[in-house]
Amino acid sequence: FTTKPTGNGLGLSTCYSIVRRHGGCIDVESEPGKGSTFHVYIPASNAVELKKEEEIKKPPPGFGKILVVDDEESLREILDAMLQQLGYEPVLTADGLEALRLYFEARVDGKPFCALILDLTIPGGMGGKEVAAKIRQSDLNIPLFVSSGYAEDPVVSNPKAFGFTDSLRKPFTMFELGKILDKALKKPL
Repeated sequence: FTTKPTGNGLGLSTCYSIVRRHGGCIDVESEPGKGSTFHVYIPASNAVELKKEEEIKKPPPGFGKILVVDDEESLREILDAMLQQLGYEPVLTADGLEALRLYFEARVDGKPFCALILDLTIPGGMGGKEVAAKIRQSDLNIPLFVSSGYAEDPVVSNPKAFGFTDSLRKPFTMFELGKILDKALKKPL
């Protein structure tokens, strides 16, 4: 991420994580005062994978109100659309403190959230780890999901140790999102 007040983007560590998961690497050339050039290498494949209509995975449908915290507006918009398509009612915020306010107000109003998706890092604000710690002080059962592109971060690789139900590694598909929510929210009959 960037430390510039108006900056945004994936950030080098997120890009590195994505490229590495695809078997690639990143090389950089940099000269002080002249800038930097990044070279991204991803293995090519001659194989073409075509999926038949019936082979395309359909995410399981759901329902309920889900609180989403992410500082990137474009990611909030994507999650909003994905959650709505899955049948959930998303409530979005860019700020951890606002998330806590929304979470506790919903409980007091008798209309609690069924789950929270928390971005691990919020530059200049309260991130997912801190929000989860505050919520776990009063609610040990609500499903909390950490969302991050930092695949090697201990919180992402071992979410339960930090009070999370599971982790969502960016980028993730709607099928992956639906599957993880379905697994956590499915109540035994």
